[in-house]
Amino acid sequence: MSNSANQVNTHQTPPSIDPGAAMRWQNGLQIHSLQGPDSPWLHDEIGRRMAERLNWLKQQPRSCCLWSPSQGGWADWQRIKSHYPETEFNIIETSGRRMHWAQQRYKVGILEKLQFWRQNQIANPVFQLHNQSIKPVEMLWSNMFLHLNADPMQVIGLWQQALQVGGMLFFSCLGPDSMAELATLYKTLRLPPSGHALTDMHDWGDMMVQAGFKEPVMDMERIKLAYSSPQALLDETRQLGRNFNPDRFPSLRGKHYKQYLLSQIEKNWPSRDQQGRFQLTIEIVYGHAIRPENRIALAAD
Repeated sequence: MSNSANQVNTHQTPPSIDPGAAMRWQNGLQIHSLQGPDSPWLHDEIGRRMAERLNWLKQQPRSCCLWSPSQGGWADWQRIKSHYPETEFNIIETSGRRMHWAQQRYKVGILEKLQFWRQNQIANPVFQLHNQSIKPVEMLWSNMFLHLNADPMQVIGLWQQALQVGGMLFFSCLGPDSMAELATLYKTLRLPPSGHALTDMHDWGDMMVQAGFKEPVMDMERIKLAYSSPQALLDETRQLGRNFNPDRFPSLRGKHYKQYLLSQIEKNWPSRDQQGRFQLTIEIVYGHAIRPENRIALAAD
C-alpha cells in the first residue's frame, strides 16, 4: 500500500512566507486572559458561515478534529457540537502555549469527550498525547489557518494522515484579493510589500488533489469591511495576522512611522464607501474534500 500523502512535494511557491516569522507568530502571542486570546471576530464569522455547510453531510461524523482553534475561532466547537451532539472531539494545536490556551478555554464539564493533541514540529510530524498516536477522525475542521503556513503542502499532508478513509475535510483561508487596498497604498508610497502572497482557490484545489484528497470542492466570497478611522483599520488588520513576506521592511520603523502611515491612509486610501469610511476587501476561500482509500502501487510488467 502506498500513502499518497507521503508523496507530496512540499516545496510549493505560493505562499511566499518567511518560515521563521510565521513560526514566531504562531508561538509568540501574549495571553490576555486566563482563557487565552480571543480569536479575531472575522474568523468567528467565517466559522459561522462554514458551519452552515455542515448541512451538506448526509451522515453524522462520530469524531472530529479541530485544527488550531486558537487561531480559527473558539466558537467553532459549539457550532459543530450543535449539529452533532454525540461527536467526539480532538484539538490539535501547533505550540505548547496555544495548547495551554485551548485547555483553559475548553475546561468545562460538558467537554467530557474532548482530547487535546499537540503537533510535534520535529521532522516527519506526528500527533501525540502522552506518547500515543492520534486515532484518525471522520471530520477535520480548519478555519483561517492554512494561509499562515510556510509549507502548506506539509499541513495538507498532515490533514490527510489525521483523517479516516472516507473522512471529510472542511477548511477556510484568505484568498489573494485580501487587503488589496493596503497593498495598493504601499505601492503608492513605494514601501516594501504589505503582506505575503496568498494562494488562489484553484491552486488550493490542485494541491488537495496532489496531496491525495478526492473530489475537492472550492469556492470563494469577497467581503467588504468599512472602518470609521485609519486607526480602527490598522487595529483590525493586526488582529488578522502579520506581514510574513521575506521582502518586508527588515527592521524596526522609526517612532514617527505609525503617525505617517495613519496620515497616508487618511489622504491616499484607494477605496471609501458613501459615508466616507475606509473600505477593506477580504477574500475568503472555502474548501472541502474527502480522503479516499490509499492508492495501491502497481509494479510494472
